[in-house]
Amino acid sequence: MSVRARLATEDDVAALARLGAARRRRLAEWAPVWWRMADGADELHPLWLAHLVTSAGPVARVVDDSGEIVAGAIALPQGPTWFVDDVAATTEEAAACLLDAVTERPALTCVPAADADGSRRAGAAGWAHVSSYWIGPPAAGEADAPAGAWTGPVPPHTFGPALAGGWAGGLPAPPVYDPGGTVTIVATVAGPDRAAALGAELADAARRGDVLLALVVGADDEDLAMAAAAAGLERTVDVRAAPA
Repeated sequence: MSVRARLATEDDVAALARLGAARRRRLAEWAPVWWRMADGADELHPLWLAHLVTSAGPVARVVDDSGEIVAGAIALPQGPTWFVDDVAATTEEAAACLLDAVTERPALTCVPAADADGSRRAGAAGWAHVSSYWIGPPAAGEADAPAGAWTGPVPPHTFGPALAGGWAGGLPAPPVYDPGGTVTIVATVAGPDRAAALGAELADAARRGDVLLALVVGADDEDLAMAAAAAGLERTVDVRAAPA
């Protein structure tokens, strides 16, 4: 293998930023609202990367091919779990090398559902599909959720402590993205009528003025996936867990 992974330094920030900018443009093609780029994203992101690279806690890695940076990612601590973010690579070899280099455990990363190559690479590296984000616009309707709607198990996700209670509404997007307003994130839908519970949350989000709702669905939760599709949500992101 001609490429090697190593920890990133301040000298790598510009290369990481270039990889990230190219990746954001591809993401916006796959999900034009969820990943719509914010004005000034290309100027803001290098500042954030420089902070991460020089801070204690996050672990920034790059893949070097004869002096050229061809891949990079940041592992961010989220309580007991690591979130591997800003994953970008220019070649198959670099992508495989990058995933193999991540040693933090347990760790989760996100792969766009439309990224067939990324899904294949993650699977080949042993990163298992554990949940998906189904995303779409809120809809007016009945806002009263059935009893016990938010007391079920929470599938693995990368939204961090904001979802400690199972859901959060009115959340702003990260500064590099601009979906056009705030977002509701729902991490658990339980109770006797999950479709009605989801409909209530969609109505609640519409009433708040949120522009999107993202629902976390376990990889093996076919019933909720069907309810999400029926409600007009689309599977947009797959969450994958690193091998133990």
